[in-house]
Amino acid sequence: TAHRLSVLLSVVRAVLDPDRRRPVDHHIRADTAGISLDTAHVRVDVEDLLSDAADGLALQRVGDAGRAREVLAEVDAGYRGDAFDDEPYADWATGIREEARAAWLRALRAFADLQRDAGEPDQAAASLARLLTADEFDERAHRALVETLRDAGRHGEARRAFLRWTAAMRAIDAPLPVP
Repeated sequence: TAHRLSVLLSVVRAVLDPDRRRPVDHHIRADTAGISLDTAHVRVDVEDLLSDAADGLALQRVGDAGRAREVLAEVDAGYRGDAFDDEPYADWATGIREEARAAWLRALRAFADLQRDAGEPDQAAASLARLLTADEFDERAHRALVETLRDAGRHGEARRAFLRWTAAMRAIDAPLPVP
C-alpha cells in the first residue's frame, strides 16, 4: 500500500523526468495531504484544449476572425479523440471527457462558421462533416452543411446531406427539416 504508492510515484516521476535533472517535487508534489501535479511545470493537453477553445470563441465574439480561425484550427488539430478514452468506464473521467468533447464541438462549429464567412465552402463542409461524424444529431451542423453545399452549387451533395439530416432527426423523433 504505502510501498506501492511510493513505487508508483517513483515511476511517474521517472517518466516525467527520465534524466532526473529536476528536483523530485518539480512535476509531482507529495505530502501528508496527498499527491498533486504541479501544472506550472506540466502541460495537460485537455486543459490546453479547454483554454484554447475558450480563447478562440472569445476572439470570434470580438470580431478577430483571423486570429480566431488560427486558434480554432489548432484546437481542431489538437483534438485526438475523447479524453481518457482508454478509461471508458471510469466515473472520474466522464466529466472532463464530456467537457473536452463539448468544447471541441463548439470550437469546430465556430471554425466552420468562420470558414464559410471567409468564402471557403470546401473547408467549411469538411469541418461540418467531422462535426457530424462526432455528433450525428447536431441539427445546426446539418443545416449549415446543407446550406454550405447548396450555396457552393454542389446540389447533389446538398441533397444527400439533407437526406442524412432527415434520417438523423427521424431516428430521435425530432421534427423533420423542411427543404
